[in-house]
Amino acid sequence: MALDASDVGALLVAWLDELLFAMERDDACMSNVRVDQVSDASMRARVELDSCGDPPDGTELKAATYHQLTVRETPVGWEATVFFDV
Repeated sequence: MALDASDVGALLVAWLDELLFAMERDDACMSNVRVDQVSDASMRARVELDSCGDPPDGTELKAATYHQLTVRETPVGWEATVFFDV
């Protein structure tokens, strides 16, 4: 999966939305997520999708949103706050 966006926040939302779409399309769960490259406006990652077995209990996520989105680099790595439509 390769994505481009205007900034790192838009890139995160686009990536999460792509993951949600792929899981819904294939009726699958994520496994073995590998981010190969990230810059301010692009990324490359690999994600394997596997059978989920029984459907999980809870609320289904529909999409990542920009509502109160924050992404920042800290001394120990990156930190983000993301809200999802359910």
